[in-house]
Amino acid sequence: VHQLETCRKRLATMVGAISMQDVHATFHKEIQKYMAVCEKSAGVGKATHLPELQRLATSMVGNILQRLENDVGKDILNGSAVHLDPVPVAKSELEPRLAQLQAREQELEALLSQRRQQQERRQAELRSRFQSEFEGARSHAFSHE
Repeated sequence: VHQLETCRKRLATMVGAISMQDVHATFHKEIQKYMAVCEKSAGVGKATHLPELQRLATSMVGNILQRLENDVGKDILNGSAVHLDPVPVAKSELEPRLAQLQAREQELEALLSQRRQQQERRQAELRSRFQSEFEGARSHAFSHE
């Protein structure tokens, strides 16, 4: 239950203020989009199951909104916005993760540096090889003149 409450508060904090009408309108738009896709894919007049699907979707929205009302409280019934305080995250909870990320960053930076050095070495080797091959071909061409 505590985990659900924390999750709900964090979600509300991310979303900000939301009204019941906004939630209902969003669900309704999504249902309409989905029904249009179903009708299009089945072919106009061939989707005999769509009214039942529409009824089920509407029923599900009603159930979801009822649960939302029960979870969040009566404030949303009248369309007023739900405002929840942000869930504070202790610095001590973030420090281990930050340390992990910083260590990983250092590993990746070291790997990148190593790969750049390898690339520079390979480029130098190739330049040297091509230059010696060019010099060899050039001296061979001049010796046959």
